[in-house]
Amino acid sequence: MPLELRRICSAVAIARLTFLRCYRQASLVMAFASFGDEIDTQPLLRQIIADGKLLILPAVVPNQRDLALRLVPDLALLTAGKWGIMEPPRGAATVGPGDLDLVVAPGLAFDLRGFRVGYGGGYYDRLLRRVRGRPGSTAIACGLGFEAQVWPVVPTGDRDESLDCLVTEAATRHFA
Repeated sequence: MPLELRRICSAVAIARLTFLRCYRQASLVMAFASFGDEIDTQPLLRQIIADGKLLILPAVVPNQRDLALRLVPDLALLTAGKWGIMEPPRGAATVGPGDLDLVVAPGLAFDLRGFRVGYGGGYYDRLLRRVRGRPGSTAIACGLGFEAQVWPVVPTGDRDESLDCLVTEAATRHFA
């Protein structure tokens, strides 16, 4: 996707996301710092902070296949982590998965059933199981990507967690 089109489509998808009730009502929003050709989340990260919400970004825990959920009070504090993905520094305050109101999840591909394909590490599937496994958790898992990444069906396994919704520049899809 040409850079200017990617920028425009990212802005439209982010606007769609910020109009959703689950975003408007959320206090703690976990998002992701975009990587490679993913949807550009920098405007979303700035918007979350500007809206007075607490921004949480994941950080890969060294020598584990797990994500730490770290608070981001200022985007200038982000540093390159594993694979060069920007993340909060190790000393940043953390939150538990049960504290999240909204999880904005990346993907390489999404399908019309609510499943996503990531980079193959299972990080987000494990995280979503932890979030949903907390008693009383009402957190919403929302995928964010480009319409070109949406397929009728993507491969899934018994450890894959589905999303509650998917937002692209062209549509907002809610899943049962």
